Amino acid sequence: MLAGKVAGSPGAARNSARWSKLRRRGMITVIAVILVFSVATARLFIWPEQGMPPRVNAIVMLNGDDSPLSVTLRLAREGRAKFVLVSQGTRSSNFGCPGRLPQVKIICF
Repeated sequence: MLAGKVAGSPGAARNSARWSKLRRRGMITVIAVILVFSVATARLFIWPEQGMPPRVNAIVMLNGDDSPLSVTLRLAREGRAKFVLVSQGTRSSNFGCPGRLPQVKIICF
């Protein structure tokens, strides 16, 4: 005689209940992972933070016809960054490298 579990036996019912419980836990885990991923994606890419960050690593001002040097220096004075990089690469660069600012390193290139 074979030692197996018959479909109507108590052991088969226990196995079926165990598999059902495992499937339920697995589905809850998958749904939780999808939910967390969806919320994180929405927060980062659909509704990102707006406005100017309170602090950055550097302020870079590229030279052009309407160079915003005054805005760059104002942001540096407000303590938004420790470094200010100012581009002076064209003939229209009629300003020199700005003067020193406390606790700000100015690099002109």
